Amino acid sequence: GYKLDLYLNTSYETALSMLNIYIILLEKSTIEVILNALAFAFIAKIDEELIQSGWYDPTRRYALITL
Repeated sequence: GYKLDLYLNTSYETALSMLNIYIILLEKSTIEVILNALAFAFIAKIDEELIQSGWYDPTRRYALITL
């Protein structure tokens, strides 16, 4: 379970970054590039904040993974 969770967490970040770069390359407007980059950074930040919240993992099973 630990290796799978680590792999999925890493692949999620990689896929999110690749999608961000792809969408940025398609945009023609500078403001759209900035807004899309901020949106993807916001999504990644929400994911990390969710994992650190107390109600997500009350028994702290995944505490070592986030360190």
